[in-house]
Amino acid sequence: GNTLRPFVPRIVPLLLRNMRFEEWDESVEEAEAVEEEAGRPDEANAVLRPHVGGARKGQNVREGSGNADGEAEDNNVDDDDDTTWNLRKSAAAGLDMISTFLGDDILPILLPAVQACLNNVDDWRSREAAILALGAVSHGCHSGL
Repeated sequence: GNTLRPFVPRIVPLLLRNMRFEEWDESVEEAEAVEEEAGRPDEANAVLRPHVGGARKGQNVREGSGNADGEAEDNNVDDDDDTTWNLRKSAAAGLDMISTFLGDDILPILLPAVQACLNNVDDWRSREAAILALGAVSHGCHSGL
């Protein structure tokens, strides 16, 4: 913990910046398309249904499925789901670990940066990263929050 402490003022803002969604992120594009649709007049028969994670079209979810060698078949389905690690998820995990080791001591550094992101009304990605950061430190900094 003491070895990491001097670097926290530089690491925490860097992690927060890297917790932002990328401009080209597919999930962001999908969400923005849904928001655009929400701004249009509703069709009479349109029904909004929640999306539940699970098998994708063409993906086999049966236990024991695979080829003759016992290996899982590749159905050309991208593994681009919630288990895929990227810079955003890694930064959140790093912030979580730092908060676990240092606890509430990181809050004087983190909270002003989070507040600045939350105040950025022109950039929803910054606001969302701030909320993700608060969630990431919620366990390690539970008494200070």
